[in-house]
Amino acid sequence: MIDLTSSKENDCKRTKRAVFFLHILSEPIVAFYSLLPFILIHDLSATPIQLAIFISLRPIFSVIAPYWSAFYSRNTNGLLINVKLACVFAYLPFLLFSHTKNVWLIMASAALFQLFHKAGVPAWLEIVKHRISQKSRENAFSLSFVMGFICSAVFGMSFGYLLDKDAHYLSFLIMISALIGLSCLVFLHRIPEVVGMDLNSVCKDRKKPLKMSITLLKDRPDVRRFQIVFMIGGGALMLMAPSLSIYYVEVLELNYIDITLARFVFMALGVMVSMYPWKRLFQRLHINELLGPVLIGFTIFPCLLLFAKVHLLFLYVAFFMYGIAQAGSRLVWSLSPLSFSKNHSSIHFSQANLFLAGVRGAVFPFLGSVLCKSYGASLTLTVGAFVCLLGVFYAYQDVKHIIVSK
Repeated sequence: MIDLTSSKENDCKRTKRAVFFLHILSEPIVAFYSLLPFILIHDLSATPIQLAIFISLRPIFSVIAPYWSAFYSRNTNGLLINVKLACVFAYLPFLLFSHTKNVWLIMASAALFQLFHKAGVPAWLEIVKHRISQKSRENAFSLSFVMGFICSAVFGMSFGYLLDKDAHYLSFLIMISALIGLSCLVFLHRIPEVVGMDLNSVCKDRKKPLKMSITLLKDRPDVRRFQIVFMIGGGALMLMAPSLSIYYVEVLELNYIDITLARFVFMALGVMVSMYPWKRLFQRLHINELLGPVLIGFTIFPCLLLFAKVHLLFLYVAFFMYGIAQAGSRLVWSLSPLSFSKNHSSIHFSQANLFLAGVRGAVFPFLGSVLCKSYGASLTLTVGAFVCLLGVFYAYQDVKHIIVSK
């Protein structure tokens, strides 16, 4: 019994270590990916439609990602292998095409990264759920998010400094970021497989993730309301996304130092100062009650950006506010499958998250691109702020429903 308990504790520690390092080691490529819209406009002369396609890659490939679940096997070896292979296929394209300046090849590498970066999430959350207790995993995710943003700030500022000196550093930075990302396999290899877990319930519907997601939304009103709020708020952010890089380059005339200082330092500060309060709120409140405050932050962000034309200080305050909102959003989004599933499998809840993200990604970036081309970046940001505000009103109507049901 003592050996069994000790073994479980060691497995828990290894898994928590893996949660931490999977976030940390992914940050260089995530930092580079965050700069890509700016790079595409600033250095590679991408068109607005190319920018819209790039922005839609992440959510659209989220629709395809759940079908990676077809690789689940009925034995317990399926989960960890699933995550390892997803990591390899996510980072390998950037490594292979690190020296290209072709916009379409860079976008293809980004597409594959987004596909497999999302594809391993359901299996990974299921491993985390079975290896780490609820309170411990909340602490593990919170710590990894904060440290991830700190690392992102360091890498982002370094990238910005080097690219401002010489744009030819781009290929080298892509290659190094991909190699760092692949090193996460070392920590995954140290985790033992989940044994004694019945995967039949997961496997029997592995080829029908869309059908299971629709059924879940019909049967669970709380999940449906959660997804509606995220659809409104996430749709607003994607509506604004194509115009943001154009606004930074053409209206604010930012250089790499300006954008990386805002994106990676002030945003990281917002995440760091707010993650602990978000974690405390997550432990005390229903998950849907956190959506209103998150969307308020996302509503304020574009409003402050519009004032950056008056003084650049508003740019930094805007990203600080965005960091606060993003901290709550990432915590809620990442832990929502575990929160809603309780003691059951979380995989179908993760699949629903990915599918709905894909739906809004297939529509809103292209709509935002048309708005930006027709009416300009500033008006598109204004429309996005208004849509976010509508999400706030809906979220607080949902809070009233939760209070009544209590």
